[in-house]
Amino acid sequence: MIGVSKIFEYEQKEEILKFEHMKKDDNELLNYLINTYSSYIFSIVNRICDKSCSVEDIEECVSDIIISLWRNSEKIDFNKGTLKTYIAATSRNTAINLLKSTKTRKFFLPIKEDVLSFSDDPIDTILKKENNEAILDFLSQLNEIDRKIFIKRFYFGDSYKKISKDLNIKVRIIEGKIYRCRIKLKKFLTGEGSV
Repeated sequence: MIGVSKIFEYEQKEEILKFEHMKKDDNELLNYLINTYSSYIFSIVNRICDKSCSVEDIEECVSDIIISLWRNSEKIDFNKGTLKTYIAATSRNTAINLLKSTKTRKFFLPIKEDVLSFSDDPIDTILKKENNEAILDFLSQLNEIDRKIFIKRFYFGDSYKKISKDLNIKVRIIEGKIYRCRIKLKKFLTGEGSV
């Protein structure tokens, strides 16, 4: 029986070969990105922007991401992750920038390290990995509801109102839980306490 990691490794090698081949023909690469990833990119951008951006803004953002990926295809380093991971990181960061530029809602990420980020600095990459592992460890110690709220707020950027609606919990309770989670996380990361 072939292990899951072998299947993943094989699929990743196949993806790399296909992508490298398509980089030789600009039109083929652009069409591949549009046909294969536009829905995926749209879902990420739409999830982050929620109702703060118009559909037109989201569609324009998706187009910008695809063009950026196409223009910067030579910079994609498969040693740092899969194409899908790179696309997710690019989409998420671009969507956050769009959200900030609309200024229709305050959005912040107190966790500066992005799980999906790519960096040229190996020390920066190691530090981010260590911080991400610490955050994952922190999340594993939260109860299920607090973990869902934390992820919805700080990873997906959901508003308090959306989290409240999704989980059927009052907004004031969501606000309190997020406040307490941030204090717990700060203590956890500085070694001042546990969850």
